[in-house]
Amino acid sequence: FLFLWTMLQGLEIHILSDRFLSLLIALIATKIARAIVLPIVGILVKWIVIGKYRRGEYKIWSPYYLRWWIVHQTLEFCGRGMFEHLSNVMYLRLLGAKIGKNVKISPSSVITEADLVEIEDDVVLDSFSVVSPFALENGLRMVLDPVKVGTNATICHRAVVCPGATIPANTSLSPLSSSHELSAADHIDFRPFCRIAFPSPNWALKFFVGFPILLWVYAVTYAPVICMLFFLVKEFKHKKEMDWQDSLDWFLTPDRLAVYLAIRGIRKCCCPFIRLFMVILVKWIVIG
Repeated sequence: FLFLWTMLQGLEIHILSDRFLSLLIALIATKIARAIVLPIVGILVKWIVIGKYRRGEYKIWSPYYLRWWIVHQTLEFCGRGMFEHLSNVMYLRLLGAKIGKNVKISPSSVITEADLVEIEDDVVLDSFSVVSPFALENGLRMVLDPVKVGTNATICHRAVVCPGATIPANTSLSPLSSSHELSAADHIDFRPFCRIAFPSPNWALKFFVGFPILLWVYAVTYAPVICMLFFLVKEFKHKKEMDWQDSLDWFLTPDRLAVYLAIRGIRKCCCPFIRLFMVILVKWIVIG
């Protein structure tokens, strides 16, 4: 971020020479770069550190457990980034999962130890569902046991597929249930109630109506933060020509601590209420 911000200010372009605009552009570009680079780093670390997950039982604090922990923490830190908006299926396949055709996976679903997960065609995984081959036994052993989800199965909201489970084809795992309750999973088809299975709106409607509305909501929501950033850049004086070390020193001076704390406080305490107000406003404007 500091390198990019300093570089933008050094360009002989009038709009980029303004410190506030260059700060906003640097923040946005850094966020986009993180969304692209971090998930790829996570995937590479997984294949370098542990390779393919192997079925078995492993002692806690054994070398294999420590490798598993490093990979797990790295993937948690890196996140899915751009894959949340492009394709969760692609991300999981890159991690080693076997996934069939026409599978719909919610961005909030959790799938761990991808090499030990097999998902057949036409499966739906709804929001906050969990598919995990990992378990701890007696707090002393780590167990990795493959999981399989059969063709046309439905894993509903916050349902959990446990280690070693096989979900039969055409089965619906009800909301807030688990694979331990398969005997009750055959009676009702819950797929019509899974949000991820709803038909997608027309692309033109999304692009020309949905995205502008979302952009407007986000702009108003974070307007106080943008104002504080403007105050941060304009109020405190600094040298006209700065390298990245000068920029770092400028950011770390004590007189900016209150501004940083105010920005974090506004993001946590004010922005959620503004966003709620904007959502309600959009509801009344669009639907009535």
